[in-house]
Amino acid sequence: MPQSDAQTAAKGNVFFPNNRVAMGYVGAGGQDGKALDWTFRLSYSRNYGTFSNPYPIPYGQLSALASVQWVLLRFANTQLTASVAMDQGQHPTAAAWGNRAACRTGEGHANR
Repeated sequence: MPQSDAQTAAKGNVFFPNNRVAMGYVGAGGQDGKALDWTFRLSYSRNYGTFSNPYPIPYGQLSALASVQWVLLRFANTQLTASVAMDQGQHPTAAAWGNRAACRTGEGHANR
C-alpha cells in the first residue's frame, strides 16, 4: 500500500485498511501479597491488508503493556496504578499514526 493510501486509511477514509491478520498474544498477571497486582501483555501481528487491496509484503507490529497496581492500605479503597505501553512496527499506517510509547499513572478505588 503506498504511503499516501496508508495515510488516507489512517485518517478514517477507509473503514478497514487491514482485515487480514495473523496474530499471537501472551499475557500474564498475578499478585504479590495483599497490596500489589501486576499485568503483562505482549502481542505480535503480521498484517496483510484486505482481500481487495492486499499489501505487497506483510507488515509486522509489536505491542506491549506492563501495569502495576498498588493498593494503598493506609487509605481506604484507594490504589495507585502505573502502566507503560509500547506499539512498534512496520505497518504503513505507522507513518501517519506514529509508533507509540506511553506511560500512565493514576489513583483510583481498589476493588478488593
